[in-house]
Amino acid sequence: MSVQPLHRAKDQNEPHSVMATVHVARTDNGDLQCVTANDSQAHMLAAEGLSLDINTPVARLLEEGLLGEKAHDVMDDETWKIAAPELKGYQNLSSDDPLYAVNPPDMPPAVAEQRLQIVMRFMGDEDVQAYLELNEVIMANKAKRAPDLSLFSPLSKNASFNRIYNNDIGAVETWYREAKELSEELPPANLGASTITDSILLQQQITELSFVLDEMDAMQPSLMPSAG
Repeated sequence: MSVQPLHRAKDQNEPHSVMATVHVARTDNGDLQCVTANDSQAHMLAAEGLSLDINTPVARLLEEGLLGEKAHDVMDDETWKIAAPELKGYQNLSSDDPLYAVNPPDMPPAVAEQRLQIVMRFMGDEDVQAYLELNEVIMANKAKRAPDLSLFSPLSKNASFNRIYNNDIGAVETWYREAKELSEELPPANLGASTITDSILLQQQITELSFVLDEMDAMQPSLMPSAG
């Protein structure tokens, strides 16, 4: 699914600010190579023979390839901090539901990476907020900082991945088993694109529940008798 030009929803509470810009380096065939807010790095990239667009508005970059890349593959955390706020508030005019409407800030980075791969594969305009949130979880972890909660939607900001650990392990095992049974009932994936998407989302749910079960199992008190 191709990403159409985006429309930013105006927030009357947002202070007026100058449009954020970055320097964009591309290969000869136009592939996005690096995005930076650092002038010195931009000059070095140009010296290496890359095609350089100076002071590119982040809003334009969204329409020219950024959503096809993981943020940490093309920019550092300081550049991401400049670019990320420009992604918040974008929406299209469709009524399609996003693939992931809720992405808790405390989500394990490994889970965020998995979800991001799915979002990028089936990206629609309605998924830009999920793209922002998942990349922020990953970038914050790599930079060893807390996620910027201002980048998350109210639904995501008020959610907690860790809350699932408050449940009894037996309950999580039941959810895992039910998800596995449901996956076996899905029709063959070659019946249509929507079936493929449903199957992939369900498999990711199973993967996440398996991750939680492994963590819960590791937290269980040891059954080995104590020495002495």
